Amino acid sequence: MEETKKHKRVFVNDVDRYSSQHIAKFLSTCEAGDLSEDEETGPEVAFQVVGTVSSPEKLDFLHQQYDSPSRDELLRCLLGCDVVVYNVSESSTPQQVDEATWALTGLHAELKTCGGRKMFILISTVMTWARTKPEEADGPEPVFSEEDVTRRRPHPSFRKHKDLEKLVLKLAKEKKSKLTCYVVAAGLQYGMEE
Repeated sequence: MEETKKHKRVFVNDVDRYSSQHIAKFLSTCEAGDLSEDEETGPEVAFQVVGTVSSPEKLDFLHQQYDSPSRDELLRCLLGCDVVVYNVSESSTPQQVDEATWALTGLHAELKTCGGRKMFILISTVMTWARTKPEEADGPEPVFSEEDVTRRRPHPSFRKHKDLEKLVLKLAKEKKSKLTCYVVAAGLQYGMEE
């Protein structure tokens, strides 16, 4: 009997924006496992990447794309995915952060009543640390650690980003949560699509 392989389905928001596009492209090219010697076909992709776009132009690396979906359509899409990657790093607009907050709370509420586990990855901005005073450091560069997360101070335009990060971390610590959550803030982006 041939075993059917289930691809992990990954949602990425705003795929036509610079970093989301590169995340989605990378995930769409990841290969599942190693080839066995008797296998003639090439390796299969590990992920089916779906996402929202702002223009109807078809992106070939997406398995499925959603052009300005309604909230109900978006929630159905998110529930059909194993991993949800929400990128709010490229915008200081409250709308994008509000949408991510809605998506996170909607997923969390729906998962309480239905089975399965999901992963939510928030890609945030280092601007949530912009006004944090560093502790005394030995070197010339200030160093922050994971313990400093409670004393960080955001730039005034990024307070909603910090609130969203706190919500993600709070839901991750909840008992019996079916949602595994991560916050990633890798740094400021520059180059090519500035």
